[in-house]
Amino acid sequence: MNPYYLIISIMVTLAGCGTSTNVADIKDGYILDPTNKIAVTEVSNRTGQSIDIDIETIFRDALVYRLKEQDLFIEHSSKNNLTISTQILGYQKGNAFKRWLMPGYGSTTLSTASQLTDSEDNIIVSIQSSRTIDGGGVYTIGGWNDIFYDVAEDIVYELLNAFNEGKGVSE
Repeated sequence: MNPYYLIISIMVTLAGCGTSTNVADIKDGYILDPTNKIAVTEVSNRTGQSIDIDIETIFRDALVYRLKEQDLFIEHSSKNNLTISTQILGYQKGNAFKRWLMPGYGSTTLSTASQLTDSEDNIIVSIQSSRTIDGGGVYTIGGWNDIFYDVAEDIVYELLNAFNEGKGVSE
């Protein structure tokens, strides 16, 4: 057997591919305090589907985990802190074997809409985030769960941008 075929076979088996889209809308004129912490309030399923896993709990846990990584999480909101709520707009569990057979077949997808609010329920930042795992092999096994952590990471990244680089941010 030609060693090049073996190397290409291994790469195809282990590789994964997908897309990510994030859009953040920051309220004009609002000054974000970098010392604020964020409490996760509601995570709701707005897919209109009955899903065999508890996507609300999985996403909430993923978002809490990602916020803790950046030292942004607080269990309960107080006057000086912020809250984030998320609606899960779409979810497809997908299948790694199908993705390996043909990219796009067996895709795992997740799309969300999140709102960061202050203590007076004013919306400060709105974030639309979606990810898709379209192809891949062994690397994408468990993608049905990993995608929640990936989207949560995207949301926290957008929040960090809003705190550090976005318009209306205190210096």
